Amino acid sequence: MKKPIMILCLCLSACATPKYEPINLMPENIPQAKQQFDAELKSTTVMLAPKNEQTGEVKVAPDFLNLWKESLQTSVDKAGIFADDAKRKISIEVHVKKFDFNPTGFSNKVTVEAVYKVIDRSTRAIVFEHNTITSSKMGSGEIWVAFERLKRIWNRATQESIHQFMLALNNAKI
Repeated sequence: MKKPIMILCLCLSACATPKYEPINLMPENIPQAKQQFDAELKSTTVMLAPKNEQTGEVKVAPDFLNLWKESLQTSVDKAGIFADDAKRKISIEVHVKKFDFNPTGFSNKVTVEAVYKVIDRSTRAIVFEHNTITSSKMGSGEIWVAFERLKRIWNRATQESIHQFMLALNNAKI
């Protein structure tokens, strides 16, 4: 009798729902601004690039783009790179040109390409532009659930894209 109960307990513990990490696109190490630009950031937009500008598959949901936007906005705010209430107003636009992965989770790799543009709102001139190409991969042994592997590599590749932009922006002259 003890043996079946022990086997049942083992099976139930194996089926217990583990805690999975949420989608978190916020980079961990946001560089502090070396300089503060005399410009106020009025808006941040993340969108799919037009079809003719895409360099590969773009498999991303609108909710994911909103999370990217919020993470980028928070990164810019934490870095303190733009002045509040400055006379010059700017916007940041991100055009996602590629977000390619195998939706089954078997390839365990994602490639992200995005163009970040800082735009002067009064002239609509692009005052800074930076292209990022990042990728992330993970072995199937690290996380067994395919969707959780996908979330982890989405997080890593997008965090790295934002981080690369922040580093480039920190060295820019606007």
